[in-house]
Amino acid sequence: MALTGTDLYGDIRANRQARRSIETATRLILLQPLGARELPPRLRGRARVVVQSAERPRGEIRPKKRVFEVCVSGHLRPVKDPLRAARAARLLPESS
Repeated sequence: MALTGTDLYGDIRANRQARRSIETATRLILLQPLGARELPPRLRGRARVVVQSAERPRGEIRPKKRVFEVCVSGHLRPVKDPLRAARAARLLPESS
């Protein structure tokens, strides 16, 4: 089971079903080492850290001259506010 920040710092503190779920997991995947502190001591041995990373693209990156490209990546759960970028785009001038 992978646990993100919202899971570690919110859900398992406040939600009984979330706590039951981590109890049944064989492995708990965390995205940073200090996340284990949020787990009950008896479950910390099941935790493994997988640090998020990406490799730099090969070659030279040349931005397009007539456009401004944006990539938005996010989670679809409401707590992550998945439409924030779309709402922010509405605030841009029409010419953009």
